Amino acid sequence: MGRAADAAFVYFRKLAAATAQQNVILAQVEGKYYEAVRAIWLLADMVGGLIKMIIDKAIIIGVSAAAGTALIETGAGAVVGYGIAAWQAIELVKKVNDAATKIQAGGTLILGFFSFLKALADQGGDLSKIPLPDQPYTSPAPA
Repeated sequence: MGRAADAAFVYFRKLAAATAQQNVILAQVEGKYYEAVRAIWLLADMVGGLIKMIIDKAIIIGVSAAAGTALIETGAGAVVGYGIAAWQAIELVKKVNDAATKIQAGGTLILGFFSFLKALADQGGDLSKIPLPDQPYTSPAPA
């Protein structure tokens, strides 16, 4: 008799300890979350700039090729127009490669962040290890 209070105390003490462990982990997650958000925002801004530059280069290639075609009769005009178009096409390929590299780095960063979250979750504070009692309390005293 009188063991219900002791059992409740032990249960809630374990539950409080597990909850406190989660607080520490969540504080670590908060810092990493803001780091990841900032890095992803910077990456998105950089990739956006690269995409704008890629579009600009594609327009320059089109205009240069058109100018080369229009000036084909002069000889030198065609060489200059097509030469600029070829140079810009090479630059375009470099920028596309740069954008792909940055996007891949961003994906790696995001996957790393989720791996970090999983590692933290495995460190403790798991409330599933503190299951609710499987039976309701019944008083030993006769009713």
